[in-house]
Amino acid sequence: RGRLAVLDLPTARPRPAVHGFAEARHRFVWAAPLAAAVRALAARENSEPRVVALAALQVILHRYARQEEIVVGLSLPGRREPGLERLVGPVANLAVLRNQLGGNPDFRTLLADVTRTVQDAGEHDALPYEALIAALKPARDFSRAGHFDVLFHYDDTPPAALDFGAGGSVQVIDLNLVYGNYGLDLALHADADGGLI
Repeated sequence: RGRLAVLDLPTARPRPAVHGFAEARHRFVWAAPLAAAVRALAARENSEPRVVALAALQVILHRYARQEEIVVGLSLPGRREPGLERLVGPVANLAVLRNQLGGNPDFRTLLADVTRTVQDAGEHDALPYEALIAALKPARDFSRAGHFDVLFHYDDTPPAALDFGAGGSVQVIDLNLVYGNYGLDLALHADADGGLI
């Protein structure tokens, strides 16, 4: 309901009239003890580690932007249907999440709110993002990538490696093929040591 809040983070340069796709990357690691603490907090609060990380991201965005409503795009896994587990390539959907941070809620209160928002989005994850946008026809701002400025993705599954026996093995490597579509993409992926990259 209503117009989505536009995220206005302080930047060194003015926003161009038409959104471009220049990317920059910063790689960081949450060591295994920090990742374990995030998982433990999620378990204590009846939530998920990805929701804890998402709520923390929203706190950071709120502190920089000084806005009460924070809108974030969430990448939802799309391999729930039988037969899709063997399909090669990404199968995901997007959800637009809005959370209110006005009144400076404590983190547990915010986490409960974000948990409900993510659960609500998950109940409707079969509705393609493109179909939702086509039905709602929201006003378009060409200085922005879409209907949210920040995309969040979390994958707590350790990276897979294919073993070909004596012929060698293959593992997934990260290529910078689609970064830069949004103002900020935060992608957290599990590493083999139990941390997050």
